[in-house]
Amino acid sequence: MTLSALLRVLLLLTAAGVNLAAQAKAPEDALQIRPLAVDDAVFGGQVMTYSAGASHAPLVVLVHGLSRNAAGDWQGVIPMLAETYRVIAVDLPGFGRSTGGNHLYSPDAMATAVRGAVRQLDARPFTLVGHSMGGAIALAYARQFPDDLNRLVLVNLAGVLHHSVVAQGLSRLGVQSYAGADAEQAAWLTQLTQAVLAEADRLGISPTMLIATPWLRQMGLGGQPMAISALAMSAYDFGPALREVRTPTELIWGRDDAITPLRTGQLAAAMMADARLTVLDGAAHMPMFEAPEAFHTALRAAIAGRDTPAARPLPRRAPTRRGVTHCLDEAGARFTGTLGDLDLTRCDDAVIENANLRSLRVQGGSVTLINSHVHEGIEARDTQLVLTAGSVTGDPALVLEDTHVDAAGTEFLLLGPHLAQNDGAAPLNLRFSVASRQPLGGEGQWLHRVVRVDRAW
Repeated sequence: MTLSALLRVLLLLTAAGVNLAAQAKAPEDALQIRPLAVDDAVFGGQVMTYSAGASHAPLVVLVHGLSRNAAGDWQGVIPMLAETYRVIAVDLPGFGRSTGGNHLYSPDAMATAVRGAVRQLDARPFTLVGHSMGGAIALAYARQFPDDLNRLVLVNLAGVLHHSVVAQGLSRLGVQSYAGADAEQAAWLTQLTQAVLAEADRLGISPTMLIATPWLRQMGLGGQPMAISALAMSAYDFGPALREVRTPTELIWGRDDAITPLRTGQLAAAMMADARLTVLDGAAHMPMFEAPEAFHTALRAAIAGRDTPAARPLPRRAPTRRGVTHCLDEAGARFTGTLGDLDLTRCDDAVIENANLRSLRVQGGSVTLINSHVHEGIEARDTQLVLTAGSVTGDPALVLEDTHVDAAGTEFLLLGPHLAQNDGAAPLNLRFSVASRQPLGGEGQWLHRVVRVDRAW
């Protein structure tokens, strides 16, 4: 497969995954919403804005996600909020009725463009609400311009996971959407997707490379703002923002989101200094359409603020409990609290949540750890291992054989030189998203990449 062909197939797969937003009316079709185009000092041209509500009311700004409908995604939300607030929604540069072109639509640049547009209408501090990619832009905004914000609301925040994890998830979603009920075609497209992603890894192609120059953006992505902004978001490392933002933050998530899975909200709530997560049942990636009543209630509460501080994630505390807890051939087992050693054998879909373990041994099956701490390392053979937030301590932290590891927001506290040891014959690829590696007495290292492990790393 040539580089040009690979770029175009990746674009098709990306478009299949992201072009799933619900179709809605233009926002100005709702009563008393005032459209106004303002100058865009970042990319040139103009940004279309939509205002509603009393000019003296507290200000709320809405930023849409990766949707051809742009600010129209908020068309049911704006009138509801305008009863209490002054609301400004924007068509992001390159979207809706705003000017577009072959530009590098990075989250930082988009955030600066949003700031410029809003400040032409109202210079007061405000609550910033972002959905999906708009949440990524809102998070970048909070890091760059914290004094502008009273509060931050992130709805189904996208872009946090490493681009290889995002690409796999989006490609699966795109394959399912494209193939529909045709199982044979779905299987073929899945194989094609996996082959394309493997070829991209082999060639060392990253989103940063694809968007680096206008020529590459034109050749590989047709200069399309939607594709460019999607890849720019996936190339961005949100680790610093998640660790540095101090703005009070509310996270709202659809429990059934397959585009930006709930684990993203769980790790953001654990990593951010002042964040609370609200999960909506019966909603997926577009809760404003899928569960509007529940979403409106959650959004109003998020904007109004809270009387109690956000709950902090489970602290790391070495267990004093001894003994071994076993799981054998049991699907869907769940574990929580303080445990000694945990031994899982062929336990598919096991979940360890809010737990402190002495050690974890897994053979076969799959296991998910959420906000949990393992104090004497993980041994895993022939396993799917997914870690979200929490920590793993050991020398090494991971001893693996034929095991897939996807760690997001996880701290690895090393008592020796290596994080991972590969006891198998085949190399392993470990996927890290906004994770960290902390050697004993050494300097920490942020991990947001795929690492190949032949013997030890």
